[in-house]
Amino acid sequence: MTSPDPVMQMLERDERATAAIAAAESAKVEAEKARVAVEASLAEARAESVRTVEAARARAEVRERELIDEAKVASEKLLQQARTEIQSEQAKAVAQIRAQVVELSIAAAGKVLERKVDAADDRRLVEELVSASSAPAGKTPPSKTAGGRG
Repeated sequence: MTSPDPVMQMLERDERATAAIAAAESAKVEAEKARVAVEASLAEARAESVRTVEAARARAEVRERELIDEAKVASEKLLQQARTEIQSEQAKAVAQIRAQVVELSIAAAGKVLERKVDAADDRRLVEELVSASSAPAGKTPPSKTAGGRG
């Protein structure tokens, strides 16, 4: 209730104003505390996001190194397989060539031993053997030595 005395009214108004100022100051302090808390939360969230990004980057770098290492191992394995296959094919080719040389040598020796030949016959015999070895299988050129010289 309001008192009829003007001094009392003024004192009551002063008290209400002081209480309102105190409430405003209190609200201001609470708002500042809330602002500080929000800023701290934001700072923590930023720091956490930086840590998360750094962790993800580190994992990605590790995975990248793993993938590169796996690719190197796989390519080295393929390269070694190719080298092994090449060596195997080379060995087969050399064996085939040696077998052909032996066959040609035996054939040449047999023809030489069949009859006495001169230098021209030797040359012709070698040419025939070379032609025979380069002809497709089963198609040997006709021998000029079967019917004698010439």
